[in-house]
Amino acid sequence: MERPFFSIVTCTKNSEKFLKECLDSVSKQTCRNFEHIFVDAFSNDKTIEIIQDYIRENPDIVAKIIQAEPNGISNAMNIGIKNSQGQVLHFLQSDDYYYSFDSLDRVIKIFKDNLKASAVMGNYVARIRNKVIILNKNSLLGIINRFIDKISHPNAFVKRIIFNKYGMFDESIKIIMDREHFLRWNKKEKIVSVDQSFTVFRCHQGSISSSMRLPNKLIFLKDHLKLVYIKIIKSIYGR
Repeated sequence: MERPFFSIVTCTKNSEKFLKECLDSVSKQTCRNFEHIFVDAFSNDKTIEIIQDYIRENPDIVAKIIQAEPNGISNAMNIGIKNSQGQVLHFLQSDDYYYSFDSLDRVIKIFKDNLKASAVMGNYVARIRNKVIILNKNSLLGIINRFIDKISHPNAFVKRIIFNKYGMFDESIKIIMDREHFLRWNKKEKIVSVDQSFTVFRCHQGSISSSMRLPNKLIFLKDHLKLVYIKIIKSIYGR
């Protein structure tokens, strides 16, 4: 079997609320050169049933369900990486969805036009209730995000070689593991940043990364303090 261009990794844990919209956006992609890896933390709602329906209704999509004891999103994404084969990794979380039917086709074209690129990154796109907000790379907030090395994880497509060279996600970081990983290689690799939207990040109270609940705030603060420490060490020792 030909190696897929993309490995889409979706992590689930009782994700039935938004999962169908996420999977509908995948099934409508004009690009079919991908595999879809699900890492499920033994959901006890309709999550697995929804995934199985998606697989049955889309027999041309190569999909795999892996169930593992819940040990954080970083761990789940690492399991997904280890069980995937694609040249490019994309982490599409269960409450997010592709912005348009040609999202993956557009990413392939950018990689083909930039053969030395290690990653393609699009606009930060967020959905708050029913409103979709796009921060393109030249907007004020887009420029600030780049200045502070903030990655739009849902709109980042990263070659597998990056994980081979720089390692997996740090499982001690619970929310902003994507930013810590980005800091390891962003100054060393070619990144193509484009004014295009590929994926929509849904902000809601059930989300680990966007919820304003106190436990999540405390985890977020702890993660940020660790990243500040990492940046200080990198600035002192240059690594």
